Amino acid sequence: MPCGIDLVATFFGCLYAGFVPVTIRPPQSNNLPACLPTIKLTLEISNVLGVLTTHNIARILKSKEAAPLLDSKSVPPLIELDDVPKKKLESLYRVPSPEMIAYIDFNVSTTGVLSGVKVSHTGVMGMCRAHQHVSELYPSRELALCLDPYSGFGLVLFILSSIYSGHHSYLLNIYDLELNASLWLSVISTHKIRDTYCSYTAIEACCKELGSATDMLKSRGVDLSCVRSCVVVGEERPRLSLLSSFSALFSPLGLGSHTISTSFGCRVNPIICLQVSPLHYSVVF
Repeated sequence: MPCGIDLVATFFGCLYAGFVPVTIRPPQSNNLPACLPTIKLTLEISNVLGVLTTHNIARILKSKEAAPLLDSKSVPPLIELDDVPKKKLESLYRVPSPEMIAYIDFNVSTTGVLSGVKVSHTGVMGMCRAHQHVSELYPSRELALCLDPYSGFGLVLFILSSIYSGHHSYLLNIYDLELNASLWLSVISTHKIRDTYCSYTAIEACCKELGSATDMLKSRGVDLSCVRSCVVVGEERPRLSLLSSFSALFSPLGLGSHTISTSFGCRVNPIICLQVSPLHYSVVF
């Protein structure tokens, strides 16, 4: 599913129907050789019964360009969510035991190895509860999320945490920054958002595309002085030089040097990497 509210709805739809969701990053038509092998391997390992997707993504998977890399006979049935359902769900599935699997988290490591983590319903509740407590999330809080929602802590933030805690999340498609690099910063400024989570991809895009355009952004009224905490989520060591460049480049827009922190670590226990007090630490281990 594309990054957005449809992804959240589809994920919870699977849980309500009694299925175990496996989130997979959609293929990009301009980079199929890099995307499809990972998709194929994930489908094979997880042994899925069907693929919930949109018409546009299904068309890419069935295209002639994808045929050499993805055998249509080995792909589970593609269920296009654009179609109107023929019947309504009569009753919601209730999990018999909280120790049963809620979802499977697949991701490719920095060394190129695909691995999957089975997350139980107890694990989901524990992560969401920890995030709510540590980040003091309550219904009136607003977060801007600009990160990969298909695995790790990004999945917890984007899909699960907002529903559990009830706060307001602005879900930004990380891939939209390729077309509009100022999207993330503009949303923060327009809605006066105090807390934001992002990925290194978002930081890189802003530094590369907007590093020399701060005067233009300032003339448009982009003001980042409202930001209290900007947490960069990654599964790698903090990239201090990149974070320092980002802080220096956008300080003219009011971005404070002590607002940026990082969260990184293994996907098995992502919440342990959250900072308790983002105002007092520039890097969190």
